[in-house]
Amino acid sequence: MATCPNCRRLHAASSAYVGDEGGLGSAHSGAVCYVAIDGHDAYCADLAADLARKADAELLAAARCFPVGLLARVNTTRATGKLVVYLAHPVGAATVDGVRANLARAKRWLWAVRRATEWSICAPWIPSVEAVLDSGADESAERARGLADDLAAVERCDAIALVGGRVSSGMAMERDHAAACGLRVIDLSDEGEEPEPPAMLKMLIASAELAAELVLAGEEPR
Repeated sequence: MATCPNCRRLHAASSAYVGDEGGLGSAHSGAVCYVAIDGHDAYCADLAADLARKADAELLAAARCFPVGLLARVNTTRATGKLVVYLAHPVGAATVDGVRANLARAKRWLWAVRRATEWSICAPWIPSVEAVLDSGADESAERARGLADDLAAVERCDAIALVGGRVSSGMAMERDHAAACGLRVIDLSDEGEEPEPPAMLKMLIASAELAAELVLAGEEPR
């Protein structure tokens, strides 16, 4: 396996690389690459230079690649060097107090992960659910809209991290959507409801990231 300088993912030797001239081959030019994901190709490239070319645009359409908006996000991430990670945590509960307790725990996870990594953490559902609760609206009635918003946010991230001691039904939908979009799934859901201290959490995250990379490359984690 080798690390792609564009998207920073580990690619198996069988991944098809596209050079500057647009021809399939084993050489990786560092300008354009196509990565096998679920039978299709995820495109990682400099949009301004490459998507303007008619040949690339036609190849994108034929490969059923990600929307241009998502591609622009990938390109921007490569330029800033920041990994954008969607933080998934259980939210729903039988009572409003239970929902607020889950939100408080999610914030503790957000703070702990922020201290343990250099990720740019995406968790738009926290202020969204808080706004619903503060308005006095029925949180359960707003869940469908909230989940749709969350899936849209997932699509614009590089990876998803599952935390909080379990995988709720909503988290499972977010995880499956992330995997379908070719994102890394960093599963920390077995590490307990509360986050570990920073040093331990950093090691757990590193192990989970490696497992996610292996899955993305088509290999089974050991």
